[in-house]
Amino acid sequence: MLDDNLSLLNQQGQSDLAERIKNQGDDRSRLEGSLDQGPVNLFDDKGNPYYGDDALRLADAQVEGYLKQPQRYFAEPPRHGGDSTGLYHDQLIRELLQQFSKTEINANPDATGGYLVLFGLGLGLQIPLLLERLPVRNLIIIEPNLSFIRHALALQSWGKIYQDIEDRGGEVSWIVDNEPTRAAYALLHGLRSRDYPLVDGSYLFPHYQSPYFDELVSCFREIQVNLRASMGFFEDECLMLKNAWQNYLGYAAGYLGADAHIRKTLPAFIVGSGPSFDEALPCLRENRERAVYFSVGTGISSLVKHGIQPDFHCEVENTALTVEALEKASPGGFPETVLIAANTVPPETAAMFKSVIFVHRDSVVPTRLLTADDACVPLAVPTVANMACRAAMEFGFPEIILFGVDFGSRQPDNHHSSASVYETEGSDFFRSGAGMAALTIPVDGNRGGTVYTNRSFLNARIYLEQLIASSSGFKIYNAGNGLRIEGTLPALPDQVQLNNPPEARTAQLAGILDHIVTVPAGTLCDTERLSEFSQTVARHFQNMIEALDASPSPDVAALYDQLRPLLQQGQGDIAHGVEAASRALASGSLMMMVQTAWFLVRRMDESDQQPFWDRFREEMRDQLAAMQTATDRLLASLSSD
Repeated sequence: MLDDNLSLLNQQGQSDLAERIKNQGDDRSRLEGSLDQGPVNLFDDKGNPYYGDDALRLADAQVEGYLKQPQRYFAEPPRHGGDSTGLYHDQLIRELLQQFSKTEINANPDATGGYLVLFGLGLGLQIPLLLERLPVRNLIIIEPNLSFIRHALALQSWGKIYQDIEDRGGEVSWIVDNEPTRAAYALLHGLRSRDYPLVDGSYLFPHYQSPYFDELVSCFREIQVNLRASMGFFEDECLMLKNAWQNYLGYAAGYLGADAHIRKTLPAFIVGSGPSFDEALPCLRENRERAVYFSVGTGISSLVKHGIQPDFHCEVENTALTVEALEKASPGGFPETVLIAANTVPPETAAMFKSVIFVHRDSVVPTRLLTADDACVPLAVPTVANMACRAAMEFGFPEIILFGVDFGSRQPDNHHSSASVYETEGSDFFRSGAGMAALTIPVDGNRGGTVYTNRSFLNARIYLEQLIASSSGFKIYNAGNGLRIEGTLPALPDQVQLNNPPEARTAQLAGILDHIVTVPAGTLCDTERLSEFSQTVARHFQNMIEALDASPSPDVAALYDQLRPLLQQGQGDIAHGVEAASRALASGSLMMMVQTAWFLVRRMDESDQQPFWDRFREEMRDQLAAMQTATDRLLASLSSD
């Protein structure tokens, strides 16, 4: 039985797990009994049973108890960004909420859910019992103990479990990690897979308690707010494609890649404009000639206000606000500073700097469409702080010190440094945070106590912690007074004392710039590929409209099954090429539309479902046609540049 199930894992693309089980060391736990002869139990190395008298009987009782009051994840109700956003998904949500404002929406949905998550596998006897009773389509198993997995695979045929999930249109996935924080992040990632629009109503089944699962659940509760974040939206992808095309066309630039740089001996200072920048200023002044400085976002405004010009500056955002903030910080630009920027920043940005190194953002349309699979640098976004850390690692800095990278504040209304453009510019818009979400989420601070943050900052921390965990040979110190970042060492600015001579900085900085290969302007602007992209996108939009026309009954999951092959395959889909770029273009917006229907239809009385569904299909069809027109207009404009 065990060998058959290990072969099954290999067939399912889960050979890494199969190999880990095969290579497991000496295990003194033992399995007794079988499903045919019973009773079944698992004993530890001292002969103590894990399951009382019988694991089968305990599984029956546990499942029956759970079904009486199941733990489920319920998404927040759909909402739009206001009457003035003009975003296609917002228009659909707004129209539906207005038209059906008097329709009763129940607090909880029907029994359907996109995922069943097992917090602990044990012997796995609960799985067939749960699948028999729960209308879910995906199974996520979290189990840190390889011995338990080995015994579970030796006890029953898993072919039936995998086939059952496959018949539902789902997948079986495993999270096997001894570190509960990493496991919590993996769970978040797993729920944002290809069936993410159906996450509302998912089931959470705790099989056994342990300190490991206590910590995992605590961490997941802290980060689950990011489960609500969209996977992008159509208008943003269009803007990024336009910006990237103009950047590729207009600048001879270097590109950040995985080329090996000579190991540096100096530290890299990464400077943000969080509230703790102010207390770090003496340290930053004292060590200016003894470290290489990376400013991030509005951190450059805080530095130049005090006469400090950074060596590198990082930008990620793709809107005009980026340029506006830079112009306010230094109207004459930054002739001593090299820009490291996402390929999707406004094209005016690079003209303000000495030179530019672009970073191919993974997963966005222009990178998928116009670059090779290995061109992008993973985990370099979503924020400028992530990008600076990634760049410092690529450049070979063994020590990285974060200043003012707070991702929040101890006082919710104090969101940035007093020296940043947010405080010095004078307008209410900047002083309020320039549209930044309020700091309302309490989390643990870098120096203890409580720090307040928001969903975007939590998301940035997730990716920064993943970058740190996946990188070896670096020491990263957090000298800020914001939220705690796993993998960093807390430090105080006045503890940072450097003794290296200034000429070392000059030589190592020159070595970095000499290593960067400049690519001529226009090299990446492939008009033939742009034409192929135009045709593929048009075909996708037509196929989506046909899927709507073929779905007269209010079955959201059935419609999504037809749309899913035309969309990004979850957060982990970072494939390149024309087809992948076409899937990603409108995927985020369409997923939000499907999520809206999934949330509402399942909470309506049956008599209200068909009228809602008819209006939903009509509105979605109109938005698809509008997106097709906007795409044609954009691509025609780019082709003529």
